[in-house]
Amino acid sequence: MATLLGSNLSPYVRKVLIFGFEAGIELAHRDDIAPFPPSEELLAANPRGKIPGFIDEDIKLGESGVICAYLDRKHGGTGLYPDTAVDYGRALWFEKYAEEELVPAIGKVFFNRVVAKMINIPADEEKIKESLTVDQPKVFSYLNEQIGDRQFLAGDKFSIADITTFAPFVNLKMAGEEVDSDLYPNLHRYLQNLKTRPSIQRAIAMAGVDL
Repeated sequence: MATLLGSNLSPYVRKVLIFGFEAGIELAHRDDIAPFPPSEELLAANPRGKIPGFIDEDIKLGESGVICAYLDRKHGGTGLYPDTAVDYGRALWFEKYAEEELVPAIGKVFFNRVVAKMINIPADEEKIKESLTVDQPKVFSYLNEQIGDRQFLAGDKFSIADITTFAPFVNLKMAGEEVDSDLYPNLHRYLQNLKTRPSIQRAIAMAGVDL
């Protein structure tokens, strides 16, 4: 059985977990693996020292997007990557946008309110303020516009785009914040709809939060 290395506090680890739950792919999960500092076991799987790491027989991988793509190919297609060029393009775009824009915007608050306490360092209140007043409004506004009246981000089916976009909002809640339904009604509705999926409910339960 393939093994996923990394604490489910990470939105990137949570992304792979939801992917596996949704696709019915069983993964062994090492939730005790953290990147502060990276262990030799993690570095052996992912020399960048970041979570997740991944081991499956003779292959070792890092990066959540790479791991999900590998699992999709290995298991003969999971249905979590759209078929049409337009929807496939949108799915990859929103996957990348979530990884590079959404996660950092939420991560500043999560790190300084949650992780900082865990590793016994002072919170940077300026970073929190910057995230809440600059970074998140920019990203949330874009997502709110792009979602519109859509149920899913790419086509008419749940996809890798939705998994990657939902995962960091669990961290937002853990940091004591949530999406303002008045400011971002489309995004709020979209997230409320996604959280009813069994795969996402399972991941939320693992994180121990009430969304």
